Amino acid sequence: MSKYPCAVIQDLIPLYKDGILSAQTEQIIREHLEECPQCRDLIDDDYSQPVDTELVETLPEADTFKRLSKRVRNWGLYTGLAILAIILTVGAVSFYMGRGESEPALSVRQAVNIFAKEGIQLIKIKDPAAEEINGVKPVSFLINYTGNKLHIYRYDSIAERKTADEMWRENNQDKYFYSTTNGAKNMIFIIVPVDEKQITIEDWKLVGKVSKTVFEKLNDTQEIVFTGAGENWESQTVVKYYEYFYHDEDGTLNYESYYEKSASLKYLGQDIESVGEISYEMQQGSGKGSGTNPYMSPDGTVSLGLSGGNGLIPRADQDITFTIRWNDREETFVARAE
Repeated sequence: MSKYPCAVIQDLIPLYKDGILSAQTEQIIREHLEECPQCRDLIDDDYSQPVDTELVETLPEADTFKRLSKRVRNWGLYTGLAILAIILTVGAVSFYMGRGESEPALSVRQAVNIFAKEGIQLIKIKDPAAEEINGVKPVSFLINYTGNKLHIYRYDSIAERKTADEMWRENNQDKYFYSTTNGAKNMIFIIVPVDEKQITIEDWKLVGKVSKTVFEKLNDTQEIVFTGAGENWESQTVVKYYEYFYHDEDGTLNYESYYEKSASLKYLGQDIESVGEISYEMQQGSGKGSGTNPYMSPDGTVSLGLSGGNGLIPRADQDITFTIRWNDREETFVARAE
């Protein structure tokens, strides 16, 4: 028999369905639901109503009692005290178990709000064909009222999300349209185009916008800008990255990171038309890059492309040394973080 009253569990069910409770509190509710048919009947496996991104409020963080207290007051003093007792108890247990700092996490509602701020409207649908991954069925949406779909999978931890990501990649690489998963904290975002074999340019732009939003806005992405100049050339390098520490299911501490690095040069002289073949070298820490005859735009800007991955993230204290050769001339200068 559950040690928590049904009245307390039922008051928490709306927050449980929205996915904004801590993992520990969700576990308490799941254990109660396994034993209580009455409370279990209140759970709907899918959202019962579409999400209106223009009307939803920004929901409180799961561990922020100050914001949650407004709702607690509406539930009544005794229920509020009971809920507070649960939160404090779970927090104390977590602290003494050495888990005082929780992993970064998102709720589905928070993700929908962030997409809306970036001009991506998500309209909730029911999609029976959406597959279950690592024991989780997604919440499914249409993107901007198009036929393109976005499946959002929410997990209890980064470790569970990474396991699900591996399962998806293993089972779906043979598809005609293979969209790699977009991960953010405890979530996976999978894009399903309206027509896998006839993807339009507009659809590709939408896919790119969704992926960019996941990387830059749904993750805790940081940015470092490096600038430098010589007498004839200047440079700008932008590094965007995120990194998390998380625990595996066996409690082992792990590290996850990803970064993207874009660089450009600009010729400062007035004789842009006279610039012939260009070659360049750039070095930052142990990382090196080089190229020959990159395209120069009419204003003298030269894009050096985009790189990135899960390797060592370029840090702000790592200056970048550029060497540029053109028209039998050579210039070297250093770019530093702003």
